[in-house]
Amino acid sequence: MNERTIIQICNFFTSEAWWKPVCGFLATNCMQFESPENTVEQYNLFNQFQSLVQDLFDSFLCKTVNMRPSALEQLMLQGYDGNIYQLRVLIFRIQELLNFEKFKLEMQATQRRIDEEVTNTMMMLREQSADDDAQNNAVDMLEKSEQISLQKQTEFCCNRTKDELRLNELHDNLQKSMGGPKTNPLASTSPVNSTFNTLGSLGPLSSPTGSMVNKGPPVTTFNPQYDAVRKSNPGKPLIMRPGLTKVKSSKLASLH
Repeated sequence: MNERTIIQICNFFTSEAWWKPVCGFLATNCMQFESPENTVEQYNLFNQFQSLVQDLFDSFLCKTVNMRPSALEQLMLQGYDGNIYQLRVLIFRIQELLNFEKFKLEMQATQRRIDEEVTNTMMMLREQSADDDAQNNAVDMLEKSEQISLQKQTEFCCNRTKDELRLNELHDNLQKSMGGPKTNPLASTSPVNSTFNTLGSLGPLSSPTGSMVNKGPPVTTFNPQYDAVRKSNPGKPLIMRPGLTKVKSSKLASLH
């Protein structure tokens, strides 16, 4: 297995190119998962998210490693069967993202975090703003704070994934392979229950590590801004999550 290619794959999944669209999609659409009942709209959003993940894999990652999607998937399968720790972790994480029940739980957790941050922001604005334009100023400040929060959440996920994949060990191993005896931090003895079939259809795996996506940085007074990339129009910012304007208006009204 080419360790340089493994590093390229790991670098992608620990970068903003991967995490910003993922975090942005969650924040943009989380309010549609308020209902405990599964709805058609929720399934439609889940399908959109699957398309986003597939597009990131096929377009961005494949270009990074200069491989066709089928060839890259086969390489990851070989690494999985070869008990390579980093690829097993990545496959498990992709599976989690493509499981509807886990996806819905993550959406609900994201909404709770955002709602708490909106409340904290409005409390801060109520203390700081006393002029007649407080409502307009509050909207502007909230929009800016959302951008900051998405960046914070993205950086948190990038750094946590780097730790989870043991990238420092992987880089050290590559250096040793170029000029001396090498160790093999790629190998793993942790059990996994089944193989990685395709990005769109994964069998159950036992987690090699703890939960990653549901945990986030401590709640701050900032909110995520949703500038993830649409599959249908790469580079175009996602619209704000439905209902956010209504939330802003109701929160701002309480300031007066």
